[in-house]
Amino acid sequence: MKFLKAVILAFGRVIHRISPKLSKKLQLAYPFFRQKVAGLAVLKTKTPRVALLSSAGLYLEGEAPFDYKSLYGDASFRVIRSDFPLSSLRLTESDLDRTGFEADPASLFPLPELKTVAAEFGGEAALHHFSLLGFNLKRKELLEETAPALLKILREDKTDLVFLTPACVVCHEVLPQVAGALEKEGIATVTFAFIPRALEAARGPRTVLFGGDCGLPFGKAAVETRKELLRLAIRAAYEMKTAGEVWKFSFGAKVETTVTNAAAIR
Repeated sequence: MKFLKAVILAFGRVIHRISPKLSKKLQLAYPFFRQKVAGLAVLKTKTPRVALLSSAGLYLEGEAPFDYKSLYGDASFRVIRSDFPLSSLRLTESDLDRTGFEADPASLFPLPELKTVAAEFGGEAALHHFSLLGFNLKRKELLEETAPALLKILREDKTDLVFLTPACVVCHEVLPQVAGALEKEGIATVTFAFIPRALEAARGPRTVLFGGDCGLPFGKAAVETRKELLRLAIRAAYEMKTAGEVWKFSFGAKVETTVTNAAAIR
């Protein structure tokens, strides 16, 4: 199955160069890995220390980019300090639309907004944040090497909550696996998603579904809208009681009218 997925993704990249619109339609045929939903870790503190984990393939200037050309992707990760300047953030070369990131790096990594929103809840941004490459079919390496290494840093930082943000199709099966591994070790997570069909097979313990797109998960959202989305995620971390629960967020509408308890989205 891993080889088949690699072939499908390679074919998709060729199609994307010819017709991005057709490529987007083909995304619906991707065979998402089916996985059980992990149990929930209880977020006990009222002053959470929150970290971002992006799967957009971000890295800092001077670091090596991710290996996007590998047949099975790249299971490594990068550590990003909370005080880094956004101007030093780089995006690994891929077939994703880069326009949102080039116009505003926070569209892929909304750390400035997170700092503001976490403070509103009496918390703060964690000392370190993280980046993965969503194109990663190395499941064993992800769970046995990457996740434990992330967990070690999170514990050293005394991080309470992690927001996992996708940027591509494969991200939607990679991030729930990471979220599940963290939840099993007592760290609460909220996983964002923008492909509803993916949630039928691969779903994080807590999920916020919103109207993003590949390469532009937050690109079309104004700063204040990103803040609303992050506020909703913090609420979800406290209020979701059922593993696998999904809340839906619609840009441009009041959160109170768009949040739905959709434990089974179809």
